[in-house]
Amino acid sequence: MKKKSDDLFQLIKSLTPNEKRYFKLSRKQDGETNYMRLFDAIDVMDDDEYDEEVIREKFEGEQFLSSLHTLKHHLYSLVLKSLRNSKEENFIESQLYNLLSEAAILQERGLFKLSENQLKKALRIAQKHDKQLIILEILRRQLSNLIEMGVKNVNESFQTHWQLIDNALANIVQEYNYTKLHYGLMIPLRHGMRRDPQLDAKIAWITDDNLFNKPPEKPRTFEAELYRLSMFVAYYFLKYDIPEAFVYQQQLIDHWRAYPDMIKHRPRLYLIQLSNYINCKISIEQYDGIEEIVQEMDNLKLQSFRDQAERFHNIKNHLLRYYINTRQYGKAEVLVPEIREGLEIYSSKINEARLITIYYHILTLNFILEKHEACIEWIDKILNNDRTTPQKEAKQIARIFELAAHYEMGNHRVLDSLFESTYKKLKRSNALMDFEKQVLKHFKKLAKTNDDKEKKRKLLQEFFHELEQSINNGRPMPAGFTEIYLWIKSKLENRPLRDLI
Repeated sequence: MKKKSDDLFQLIKSLTPNEKRYFKLSRKQDGETNYMRLFDAIDVMDDDEYDEEVIREKFEGEQFLSSLHTLKHHLYSLVLKSLRNSKEENFIESQLYNLLSEAAILQERGLFKLSENQLKKALRIAQKHDKQLIILEILRRQLSNLIEMGVKNVNESFQTHWQLIDNALANIVQEYNYTKLHYGLMIPLRHGMRRDPQLDAKIAWITDDNLFNKPPEKPRTFEAELYRLSMFVAYYFLKYDIPEAFVYQQQLIDHWRAYPDMIKHRPRLYLIQLSNYINCKISIEQYDGIEEIVQEMDNLKLQSFRDQAERFHNIKNHLLRYYINTRQYGKAEVLVPEIREGLEIYSSKINEARLITIYYHILTLNFILEKHEACIEWIDKILNNDRTTPQKEAKQIARIFELAAHYEMGNHRVLDSLFESTYKKLKRSNALMDFEKQVLKHFKKLAKTNDDKEKKRKLLQEFFHELEQSINNGRPMPAGFTEIYLWIKSKLENRPLRDLI
């Protein structure tokens, strides 16, 4: 059966129940139209993929099928208009563009004073919410009103106005420059380039920039400071210097909390910053206040289904990691069914890289608890996902855990077939570093020992001492190193792995 992607399908599937209700109520006066029947038919489809054949079979013989493309386009516009109307009060941009439209209409009619009143309202809102590009547009539009209204001291008025425009332009330039540097660091961070030996050369255009080395004492706007601090958080994450990243992340949270209106109108972005804050705290083993931050995230008033999915992912993922790191394994296990249930609802709105992160932490939990058969389920979820290139580290360690899990289950034949495929895949993804080479070498030997306990112990000791040497070198340890190191130690000392974590 032919399937294809469809913009209308994606838009309808993104609607919350309240948004669907609003749309239907707003079109109630139209009666049972073809586009409403089409809406209902798409709404009940499975979330995975649009299938136009289902539509054609359902409405077989209906005249409108000959112009289905036009009908879909019309319905798409109506749904988008409904969303725009329902969200108008919540989106500052909507309020501002409405005021600009009203000002333009009044100006066109020669009502320049009334037009100026709308522009002044817009300017106050734009300044309050740090919308520098819109501020510039408002100031530009005010110029013609100044001429038409015949203001007194025209030269002085225009000089003041030029200064306001120059100030807005300077703000925009600074924001843009910090934004460029921030995203210049986020790209290699998101694409798993932290272990790239050429990393320093690739980001030299950022680290050599004066804004990176000699930032101004006080950035000009909320947005500029936001991106300045975010730039340093991304940089120190790239360099594996999490304590220093935490310093800037803490400043970032303080910056947000100094502007409660920004939190109110941009809750999703603040949610992400709180999530990054928890991530830093857990990474440096600073666990105080984490549950309070989670509660703050839970209390945020979010607007869309996508935002709710973002909150679900961040809260559950960080709580799971927090429970694992603080050895609250019982709470972590209770959380897993909740995560499964939530994924049934939200997985379509969680990007693949973040889904892999969730899978990875559940895999880690099962590995620590030595539930090796359960590990295989989550390893498969990670490795069988080909739709994303980020999260390379999670995929790398999943391959390593896969070797350990099959070794624990005594699946030596499976191990034999895994070596070559694992080697090729790690090499192809430029992930075959010293740690991965060590793991492959030693598991290959272990797989051939069968039931010879003394030989196994000797091989495990060799493996353990080689990893210890890596620790003594003082280099940052790659993802999964600690778990494998302690797993070997647990085998040598005949102790549960959970007691060593």
